[in-house]
Amino acid sequence: MNFNDKASMYDQIATSQNEAADALYKDIKNFCSLKPTSNILDLGCGTGYITRKLADDFDFVTGIDTSEKMLEQAADNGGNIEYVLRDASKLNETCEYDLITANSLTYYITDLESAFNSYYLALKPKGYLALQSQTEVTPQFWGAFQALRENKESQQFIESYKFPANMQSQHTLAHYLKEARFSILLEKTIHFKTLCNIETSLAIFMSGTATPLLNQKAYSLALTDRYIEIFWDTIQKEFTKQAVDGQILLDIPRAFLIVQK
Repeated sequence: MNFNDKASMYDQIATSQNEAADALYKDIKNFCSLKPTSNILDLGCGTGYITRKLADDFDFVTGIDTSEKMLEQAADNGGNIEYVLRDASKLNETCEYDLITANSLTYYITDLESAFNSYYLALKPKGYLALQSQTEVTPQFWGAFQALRENKESQQFIESYKFPANMQSQHTLAHYLKEARFSILLEKTIHFKTLCNIETSLAIFMSGTATPLLNQKAYSLALTDRYIEIFWDTIQKEFTKQAVDGQILLDIPRAFLIVQK
């Protein structure tokens, strides 16, 4: 599973990412001194949720992503925004942007040190980098995934699996940013606790966590249709077990940092 696979439904299932984007956008408004003519770059923009919010306030907004289908959906959603198919893990511009945003992105970047250094160079003097990143897998989701070990058909796949996302704590992210010469303006972690039914829990799971858990590159064995069938059947059954009166309390920890060049 990748982001091209879920682009058409992403806006409907990415409620958790959008809630975090709303919080990040509020922090940007409170901590960043910007003008309507400021040049903004949104990294890993997806279908453009926070990108459109930024375009309501600023004249020059660019969104980049590696998923062609997500960018097509973003363009269909409207807004005076330039969307570009491009890798966000390293920029090559110099003194180009007043603000760079990264919502739910950094855990997909392997070399954060290199990425943050390139963001620093791409910003104008006194420019800002605003990011939000989940710091660990939602415990309810990880517990459901681990239940696959109990099935003889799926056990060998789980044993061949290595989690591919680069999730880091708020303090580790701050360390990398300081190493890249940024000054920290805001640094916090919020636990987003969401009480939702099984269907909504599955949608939230599908919008994010399912991507690294069904990433072929994370397995030394080739994924089969049968394993994928068992995967989804097990996840749904485990969510049903976790539910109390049909509801699951999800705990999603997210780090927020705003830094300045």
